[in-house]
Amino acid sequence: MRRKNSTTLNPQFTFEEFVIGPSNSFAHAAALAVSQQPGVAYTPLLIYGPEGLGKTHLMQAIGHRVLQLSAKSVAYVTAKAWLNEIAEAVKDRKLAEIRKKYSRVDVLLLDDLHFLAKKVRLQKEFYHIFVALYDAGTQIVFASDYPANVASIYPAKGLIELEQKLVSRFKQGLVVVIEPPDLETFLSILRAKQLACKMQINEALLNNIARNIQPDVRSIQVALARVQSASSNIKQPLTVDVLRLLCKDILKKNEPLAGGDQYGGGRRKAIG
Repeated sequence: MRRKNSTTLNPQFTFEEFVIGPSNSFAHAAALAVSQQPGVAYTPLLIYGPEGLGKTHLMQAIGHRVLQLSAKSVAYVTAKAWLNEIAEAVKDRKLAEIRKKYSRVDVLLLDDLHFLAKKVRLQKEFYHIFVALYDAGTQIVFASDYPANVASIYPAKGLIELEQKLVSRFKQGLVVVIEPPDLETFLSILRAKQLACKMQINEALLNNIARNIQPDVRSIQVALARVQSASSNIKQPLTVDVLRLLCKDILKKNEPLAGGDQYGGGRRKAIG
């Protein structure tokens, strides 16, 4: 039995903290299945979606659950960091050490796979390591962004700059897509985030934020931080005009700002 790794995982990125909705339910179900039967359910598992929609959260949730349920070892690494590691190994002629290092891993979580694009030489080295892990029964999970105009039409098209033999290997597993959340899911995410930040935000204001800001983690964090700061410094209820100024750089593009004078409801104002 292999010893658990001391892999650093974000303690908040667990299945319990992941908000499920129509846009991510299939990806969540696949990740949960992998965490319960690593190396058996789906390998590799490839999670696609625009930046900030929970791909890293799901990947790390798999790691947390595997470590809870078994003595298997887990390694989480970004593709950029791993490519740097491989590049150094190639330079120092120590590729054998890298292969040996990862041969001890039961579950490999490789984030930001799109960083592999165009790096042809490193892709070849990566391919050999990937095949060795795959043949050894290692559970492999990838996460990658993809161009918004590709979306769910053909997710793998986002990796057209990868070696075709790599893409073929990925297709031997399962590809799942996380789409931007609908309004109800986005509201649930906002509620969860405000509780995690120990904030108290009027429900109508949360609705206004959900309807108007871009639905990604960074925008949520920025919006909540700015609202919290404004609430502490402005001695009157926040208005839609104040919200527009606070969040003008993270508003949805080309859409009117919904809401009225205070927290929501009433007239509509245009962005800009």
